[in-house]
Amino acid sequence: MTKLKHVAGICGSGKTEAVINKIGTDLLNPLNQRRIVIWASVTNNLTEGTATRFKVKFPSIRQRIIDSNQDDVNSVSAELIEVLNADNGSIYNATHQAQIIFTSHRAIALIPSYLISKCILIIDELPTLIAEYQRVPLFNSNDTLARVKPYLDYKPSVHKGYQRVHLHSEGEQDAISLADRLLNEDAQMYAKPALMLKHLADGGEIIYHSTKEKSEDTWHNYECFIGLNFINNVKSSLESWLLSANLKGLFTEKLLTAYDIEIETTSEIAGYSLPSIHPNTERVTIIPFIKNDPTQKSGNFSGSFADSIMKDVIESGISGKLVHEEFAIWVSNTFAGSEFIYAANKTREKPIPINDGKAFKVQVMAHGQNSYSHIQNAAFLANLRPSPDESNALKRLAIDNGVDSIELEQSYIAQQCHDACYQFSCRIAFRNLSRCDGAILDGQEQKSCTIIVPDMAHALYLQAKMIGATIDTSTSFIRKKKGISPDEAIKRQVQKRQTRL
Repeated sequence: MTKLKHVAGICGSGKTEAVINKIGTDLLNPLNQRRIVIWASVTNNLTEGTATRFKVKFPSIRQRIIDSNQDDVNSVSAELIEVLNADNGSIYNATHQAQIIFTSHRAIALIPSYLISKCILIIDELPTLIAEYQRVPLFNSNDTLARVKPYLDYKPSVHKGYQRVHLHSEGEQDAISLADRLLNEDAQMYAKPALMLKHLADGGEIIYHSTKEKSEDTWHNYECFIGLNFINNVKSSLESWLLSANLKGLFTEKLLTAYDIEIETTSEIAGYSLPSIHPNTERVTIIPFIKNDPTQKSGNFSGSFADSIMKDVIESGISGKLVHEEFAIWVSNTFAGSEFIYAANKTREKPIPINDGKAFKVQVMAHGQNSYSHIQNAAFLANLRPSPDESNALKRLAIDNGVDSIELEQSYIAQQCHDACYQFSCRIAFRNLSRCDGAILDGQEQKSCTIIVPDMAHALYLQAKMIGATIDTSTSFIRKKKGISPDEAIKRQVQKRQTRL
């Protein structure tokens, strides 16, 4: 069974520094002179920052940054493949020197597994792309389908109405060449079909179904969790490490375990003892927008709820605006006159009405955005629960991997919603603690901070990492509980009886 070492510690605890010291010291050992280490970060900025820190501490170790200032991940992965091919060719050469390569999570997912087999893989921060669901809809009159289809092989699936899709074994290289041509022609238009072909070329699997539209054209729908190739590369690596604040109960943990990867968690490394809970958070206040019981459906801040009319779904609500608009107004009023950061979904029917000159928008996946540590307020307005298509895809993924479907979806929500909120919240001032030699974290005074979140589930997740923090619901709203019609009640009773029979 493959083992993965999980280095656990809260955001800002010094995980990266500890592993830099550990890996750098190991590479200086003459016995490891032929080692290749790949350090994969979430963003380009993190890649460059970590490489700089490593260079300062270990200037004699050969290093290389393979990343870009644009989103051209395919050229990044191509360069990485070229370097690894060259190094694998000389890996047994006595003159070969140990080296460390800094790149991105997404580039790792596109590298053929065999090239990782002689590398140590360091995964800095939770690889959220593992949870990335891709749906590629193509229709009969689309020229892309005609170009892609000859390389695809369709087989029966256990999922009713679906087929499994693989590449024809003799056409693998041609399929990769087609993917590259598509990206060269129009990277934006052909990104998904090209990524689908590369996913299949690296042993990934896609499931397929077709639907007939009113126009009489047939939609051909191809879907997969594109990040699963990342897990295959973890399994193939010589040795793998994961640096993250959380892992237990998250989607990544569930899938790593399902793929027979044993996780060894430690908070002690290279002389560092990493804390698992944020100290000194007594002056942190967490405010949920809705305060309903998180175990009930009415306690969820879902996408459909966010796009509902406020007065229709909130008790004592009188506004005719959409919930997500009122949420933004409420945030602005709460932080009136103060600086704050906020994160929201990219797309909405109407833009988020935050026009405050003291509001700073931050990406939802906020890893490494550490220039806001002087700010004391944060608002997480994003709703990242799975769409109906994603929810159904998660059920199929659970069946394929022998995992409980309810547990898998809950772990997906915990990772994509609650942990993303935690990472975002850790951009502000409460994480500012001195970690110089001899510093005692518990004894340092903290500034007061306020964090606004969508619902109680988010609030409780944060509080588990900030034991001293207070959840304040004095200004929170109550979501109406949906009733059901008498006809719907009878229908459900009939279904229950049929299930028992």
